[in-house]
Amino acid sequence: MVGPALACMTPWCGADVMVGGPGLASGGWGVPAGGNASALSDGGQRGDPTSAIRDGSVVSLGLRMATQGGEAQFINSGGDVGVPRGELTSIGASTISGSEIFAFWDEFVGESSNQVVVTWFSLDFSTLLPPGQQIGGDAADFMDWRVGALDPIDFRDAVVENVQITRATLFFESQTGQPTVDFSFTLQLQGPWDGTDVDLRQLIPGDGYDVLTMQYEFTFDVVPAPVGILPALGGLIVLRRPRRR
Repeated sequence: MVGPALACMTPWCGADVMVGGPGLASGGWGVPAGGNASALSDGGQRGDPTSAIRDGSVVSLGLRMATQGGEAQFINSGGDVGVPRGELTSIGASTISGSEIFAFWDEFVGESSNQVVVTWFSLDFSTLLPPGQQIGGDAADFMDWRVGALDPIDFRDAVVENVQITRATLFFESQTGQPTVDFSFTLQLQGPWDGTDVDLRQLIPGDGYDVLTMQYEFTFDVVPAPVGILPALGGLIVLRRPRRR
C-alpha cells in the first residue's frame, strides 16, 4: 500500500461486506496507523473532546468524470448523496458499468492531528472511470470527486475552530492487482478548511482502478466552553493542539 500513514484505506478491511454482490474481505474498518476509528466500539472516540466532527454528521459524496476543460458528468447515478458518518452507503449505480457504487467516510483521532478518510468503490470490481470515456466528444479521463458539495463536514463549531489541512492525499486503488497510485492535494486545500472538497480533479492513472480514497489530515484549535469563574473573567481560553511537523 502506498502511503505509510495508512494501515488500510478501504472501508471493508476486516469484514465481509455482502450487499447484493461479492463479499469484499480484509482486516477491520480502514484505520490510519496511529489513529482510532471514531465509528468503532472498541477504542472509538466519538464524543471525545479531541474529535472535531459532530456525531451523526451526514456528508454529501459523489464522483464525476471530467474533461480537461472542466466539463463534468456524474459517474454515480445518485449525484451528490448524503452519507452518514461511519455508514457504508450506496450512492447509485455506475452510469458507465452499471455496478453499484458505495461510499464511506469517518474521522480518525490521532495524537497531534485528526484524519477524515473518504472512500468510494464499485461493488463488482468494475473500474470507476475506464479510459476512453467522452463528454460532448472530448476525452473525459479526469476523476472529479465531490466531498460536501451539498452537505459539508459538520465540525463542532462551539468548541472547534481554525481547522487547517496539513496533508491531503488521493489514492487510486485496485481490488484486482493494480498498484496503488497516490497524488498530493495539500497545496490546493491550504487555508481554513470548511469541510468541503469540490472542483479538484486528477487524470486517471490507467484502467483497473475500482477504489478511490481521499485522506485529509488536519489540525484544529479547541475552544472549551467557559466554566466556573471563567465567565467572570470575560473570556475563553483557547487550547491549541500540537501541530504535526
